[in-house]
Amino acid sequence: MKKLKKGFSLLVVFTSSIFAQENSILEFSKIWDKIQTHSHTQKALVLESKAALQSKQKAAKHWYPRVYVDARAYNTNDPAMNFFSILGQRSARESDFSTKSVRNRPSNFIDTNNNLYQNPNYNTLNLFAPDNLNYPGNNTYQRGTLGIDLPLYEGGSKSSIQKAYEKQAEGKKLEIQFVSLSEYTNYAAMYGTLSVLYDFQDKLTALEKTVKGIMARYQLNNKGNPLGYSGGLGLRSLKNRLEGLREENSAKIKSIREILEVAASDLPENWSIKYQPSLTFVEQYLKYQPAEKSFMAKAMKAYTESVENQAKAEQARVLPKVGVYTEGYVYRGDRAIANAYNAGFYVQMNLYSPGDLETIEEANLKSKAMQERTLELQKMEEAKVKSLLEMEQALKKNLELLNENTKLLDEQVTVAQQLFSNGALNALQLSEVLSRKADVIYAKMNLESEYLKTRAALVTMSEINLREEKNE
Repeated sequence: MKKLKKGFSLLVVFTSSIFAQENSILEFSKIWDKIQTHSHTQKALVLESKAALQSKQKAAKHWYPRVYVDARAYNTNDPAMNFFSILGQRSARESDFSTKSVRNRPSNFIDTNNNLYQNPNYNTLNLFAPDNLNYPGNNTYQRGTLGIDLPLYEGGSKSSIQKAYEKQAEGKKLEIQFVSLSEYTNYAAMYGTLSVLYDFQDKLTALEKTVKGIMARYQLNNKGNPLGYSGGLGLRSLKNRLEGLREENSAKIKSIREILEVAASDLPENWSIKYQPSLTFVEQYLKYQPAEKSFMAKAMKAYTESVENQAKAEQARVLPKVGVYTEGYVYRGDRAIANAYNAGFYVQMNLYSPGDLETIEEANLKSKAMQERTLELQKMEEAKVKSLLEMEQALKKNLELLNENTKLLDEQVTVAQQLFSNGALNALQLSEVLSRKADVIYAKMNLESEYLKTRAALVTMSEINLREEKNE
């Protein structure tokens, strides 16, 4: 019974191990989902895009009226503020206009018949009149203001700014697609290269095993047989070369794996790739669809139009601004509470401002410079796409020929080993055949890696929408 339980436990462990190994095989689509989730570059661009949309929405409300309030309580001994605050309460009194000059009126001393007053009267009281107008003392008031300002015409500046933000938001969306596609093609090329390197590693190991087997089965150290000895040296040299290539290849594999692990952040431990031939991989993950312009070229065009609209907005500096407004006031003091209003229209225009003229010229120059940069980018992209297409076709053709040559060379190696076993082929000739095979598989690895990079660069210049591709 114990043996049965132990055997069952081992079976469960073995089954779990196989299941875990199968689960650790990750297709590129799974890795890309993780990379895209953790891409800080894409996150930053998305936030910038949201900010541009927010600016666009804000600019779209430029024709809304400006509504504002102002509430203040103040204590002052300023004669002007005291006087107008009393007027705001609509409670001005005659005594509020009292000044020191009232004391020196002739009517304070003589009557209408030009006779001196003998008895004090109303007029003689002016001799003691306070200077209320110039020295009102410290008083406390409250004032509230509610205003509405509706611009009717601003030289087209706000509508131009709205279009500028709209084009900027459009450019950000296109830039996000370009950056996302660039990252996708970059990591796809890495994943495909990883598959190529693993395949190369397997072929190196198999060829190294063949060389070691030949060296172990036959005595090739006899200096008395120069031809055989020379062949033995050739095989040992080939073995050392294969070991060096294997170490170099292992370092490349480790480097690419580390890059993918950092980019994806949470890949399972001991994950592995799903092997696919290069041509099959590109047809699945690096499809090329010709496009008139790349996402970046379109983004640059949108940014250029944004700068053009900003230049138009700057031109409004020398145009008139027309609007209507109204303000309502409430005054409160120690006498009363009263209200008032003020309504009308205004026209504002700078007749001369050298700074404005320089700003307009600067904006126009920046707009023209942006146009030139966009045209240059489009021209360079056209040349690059043409060059990549030619290179891609040449690499694909060479890869097909090399695959065919690899099959022929594999058959040649098999025949050469048989001839060597029968004595019809010496060790030197066999080592040359095996060296040619090493050269071919090394060339094939380099060619496939270069083909993946070229195809990735070509796809980056296309207009593939990754979200639509994923939904399909």
